[in-house]
Amino acid sequence: MQIKELLQKNADSTPAKNAIIFKDQRITFQSLKDSSFRLANSLSKLGIKKSDRIAIYLPNWPEYFYSYLATWCLAATVVPLDFMLTEDELISCIAHCEAKVLIAKTKATISLSKIKESCPSIQQIIICDQQPGDYVYIGELLGEGSVKAPGK
Repeated sequence: MQIKELLQKNADSTPAKNAIIFKDQRITFQSLKDSSFRLANSLSKLGIKKSDRIAIYLPNWPEYFYSYLATWCLAATVVPLDFMLTEDELISCIAHCEAKVLIAKTKATISLSKIKESCPSIQQIIICDQQPGDYVYIGELLGEGSVKAPGK
């Protein structure tokens, strides 16, 4: 069973049941499916397709789950990056895997512009914790995308 079908099945059978509890935020199976599909459809509009690599540099936030699930819905490849990596380590990992997209939380010790400059494969950086001027804000992607299964 593909992840799209699994998300849809759980949303249909237990839409109000908690899928994730993060701090005091409860995310239901319906909400998890909707957010994952919205992000997947938005990533697809950005040009992400099967086998493209998406690097994820996030702490354990709901956006971390949405990013993983959205990537898998597109049959793209997740490149998990430990949130404790240094800037040089991030650059090395991203350059080596040739990720097209980096989904990240900003960090005082990390220069996203240096990462983009040092990693020519990066076409887009998506930020999860603020609305940046030069990067895409994940909140916009979650608000724009369709809740229909990607690819339909």
